[in-house]
Amino acid sequence: MARKKTISAESIINTGLKVIREHGIEALNARHLAEEMSVTTTPIFTNFGSMDNLIFAIWKKAKQDCDDYLAQSLKSPVVFKEFGLRFL
Repeated sequence: MARKKTISAESIINTGLKVIREHGIEALNARHLAEEMSVTTTPIFTNFGSMDNLIFAIWKKAKQDCDDYLAQSLKSPVVFKEFGLRFL
């Protein structure tokens, strides 16, 4: 008997983000997501239980990515800071 393909929650979330970026939030449904991952819908519902739980997990991941991006950008030196200070 062939071993079943193991799909992680993280890969489902990342694929969900990809689907949203490429096709919009309206395109995010279990069948489209499963088709994108070349699996059935079973791993999606096994990991998340419902599409609402999956959408919430995707939202949390997107928010975390945004927060990380903002935190990283604040660490870099501000371009034209000296010019702005001289202007004041």
